[in-house]
Amino acid sequence: MKNQLIITNLSKELPDDPALLTQHMEYFKNLAENGKFLLVGTGDFNGIGGIYVAVTSNEEAKVIIQNEPLFLGGYMNYTITEIDVVFSYPGLEELLK
Repeated sequence: MKNQLIITNLSKELPDDPALLTQHMEYFKNLAENGKFLLVGTGDFNGIGGIYVAVTSNEEAKVIIQNEPLFLGGYMNYTITEIDVVFSYPGLEELLK
């Protein structure tokens, strides 16, 4: 199955706006709970994050990210690439709990 990998990058410093960050987290949480986002994560590397998305087209992934609150506010850029999972660790689900 082909899926999409979205790499996000903050394009400017986030404001001190707890409501905006709550909207961002709720948007991502909703997509994860509804099976669109398989993995979502950030790292301590200059605002870059990654999302492994369970959609079949680049266009569907674009629609998802272009409706994201940080993107709409001009705080986030993104790159989308199609990915084929060739191998995965059999215990991945257990590790992610």
